[in-house]
Amino acid sequence: MAAIYEPLIRPHPETLAPMAGLAISYKVERGGTRYTFYLRGHQKPEGIRLPGVEALPFEFNRRRTGGRIDLPARWSDGPLITADDLVASWRHYLAPETANVVAYLLYCVDGAAEFNTGKAPAEKLAVRALDTFTCQFDLHTPAPYFLMLCASYLTLPLPRHSMDAARARGREESWVEPGHIATSGPFLLVESHPRERTVVTRNWNYFDAAVVGLEGITFSTAEGATALNLFRTGEVDSMEGIALPFQLAARMTNVRGYHGLPGCASHGWRFNTRRPPFQNVLLRYALNMAAGKQQITDFMGSGQRPAKTRVPPMDGYLPPETMPIELNGRVCDVLAFDPRAAREIWNACGGQALPLLDLHCIARTDSLLVAEVLQSQWRTHLGIESRILPLEIAVYFDEILSAADWSGIADDPYIANYPDPNDLLTFYSTNYPQWSDPEFDKMVAAASATSDPAKRMQSLSESEARLLRGMPCIPLYFDAWNYLERPEIRGLRLNALDVPSLKYVWIDSTRRIQ
Repeated sequence: MAAIYEPLIRPHPETLAPMAGLAISYKVERGGTRYTFYLRGHQKPEGIRLPGVEALPFEFNRRRTGGRIDLPARWSDGPLITADDLVASWRHYLAPETANVVAYLLYCVDGAAEFNTGKAPAEKLAVRALDTFTCQFDLHTPAPYFLMLCASYLTLPLPRHSMDAARARGREESWVEPGHIATSGPFLLVESHPRERTVVTRNWNYFDAAVVGLEGITFSTAEGATALNLFRTGEVDSMEGIALPFQLAARMTNVRGYHGLPGCASHGWRFNTRRPPFQNVLLRYALNMAAGKQQITDFMGSGQRPAKTRVPPMDGYLPPETMPIELNGRVCDVLAFDPRAAREIWNACGGQALPLLDLHCIARTDSLLVAEVLQSQWRTHLGIESRILPLEIAVYFDEILSAADWSGIADDPYIANYPDPNDLLTFYSTNYPQWSDPEFDKMVAAASATSDPAKRMQSLSESEARLLRGMPCIPLYFDAWNYLERPEIRGLRLNALDVPSLKYVWIDSTRRIQ
C-alpha cells in the first residue's frame, strides 16, 4: 500500500508531520469544520502550502528536486488524478456494501455515519469536487486529527476508472490484480502471490519519479525465524517493525543492523463483559491488578513498556495515572499492580468458585508466551486455573475480536492508524461488541471535537479515565518496533506507526555490503 498508492497528505517519513502528497495546499474554514484541498495541477492553490521533498534532509531526498506542483498527478496508466477520484474513493470506503470494518473512523465527515449505515444516499456525504483539482470536505464537528486521517491508508484515493473497468468485465474485484490495477504512488504492482511474495517496479508516471531511488522492491511474507535466516543469507535487506517476534528481537539488540524504536501501539487483553463472569467490573479490576506488567516487559526484553492505560505516550497527552476506588472501607488503585488487594477483590466477588478461565490468543509463539506468563501470574496471585485457546489469526479476528458469543479474556493488539488518542479511544465507542458505555461515547465524541489543543487533550484524558473505570480491557504494554536492516539501505526509516515511506529508499554503494 505504501509503495503503490499516494495519500492526499504524505506524512513526514519520521515525524509524521503533514507534507505534500496529492494535495499541495489546504485551507481550513468554518471553525475547523471545512477542509478544502488543492491538488497537483491547480493553477492558483490557496491556503497553507504543504512542504515537498525539498524540505527533507539528504538521507531522504539525496538533494533531488520533486515534481512541479503546477503539473497534475497521473495514474500509472495515464489519466489525471482529480477531485472526482477523491469523492468516489470516500464513497467507496463508506458504502454499506463495501463492509469496511474501520468506516467508523471516517464518521467525522458530515453524512458519513448516515451513508455508511444505509440511512442516507451517497449524495449526502459531504465530500465534493469544486473543480478538477479542488476537493472539499465538510465535518459535522471540528476534528483536529483530520489531516492525519487524510495521511493514512484508511483514505487512500482509489482509481475509479480501474474499478469501473473491472465491474464492466464482470469481475469487480479484479481491479487489484497485476495488469489491471492503476496506481498513484512511486511503484507499480507487477506480481502478487498471496502468502509468498509481492513485486513492484518503478512507476515513471509518478509526479516525484526523480526522487525515487529504487527500480523495484520484492516484499516477502516471511516473518520470525524465517525472516531472520533470510536476512543472514543476504536475501532480505530490511524488515517491518513487527517481523521479529520479541523472543528473537531480544537477542538481536547487539547485532549490526539492528534498529528499535517505540511504537504507537497498545497491546492489551479484552474482556467479554456481556458474558459471565466478567459482567462484574470488580473481577475485571482484580485481573488487571494481578497482572505483573513490568515482569512481562522484562521477560519480552525488546523495548516494550508496561502500560496502565490504553493510549501510548503522545505529545501533549497526559493519561490517567491512578484510578482509586473504595472497597470495603479501604481505597485501592485499580490501575496499580497490587496482588494482595486483587485477591481480596477476587475472593469477595466469588472468583474462587468460578470455573476454568478461557484465555484466547493468536496461534503464534509470542502471543502464546505472553498468555503463559499471564496464566502463571493469575494462578499465583489469584489461585485461578485457566486454559489457553489459540486460533489462527483470520479465525481469531472473526470469532473473537469481532464477536460477542465467547467467554473469558482475549489477546488484543492494536496499532494506531494515526498518532492521536482519538483513534485508540473511538475504537471502544463504535467497534467494540463486548462492551458499551453511552456516557463514554458522549465524552469521547465531545473531546475529539474540541478545537483548543490543550483542552482537547485534557478532555480525551478524562474520556480515557471513564474507559478505564469500565475496564473492558487490561492495558498490558506499549509495543516497540524491532527490525534488522543492511547498512547500505538508506532513507528507510520506520516511524511510530510502522509505515515506511518507500519513495525515499536508496542503496548507498559507498557502504560496505555484508
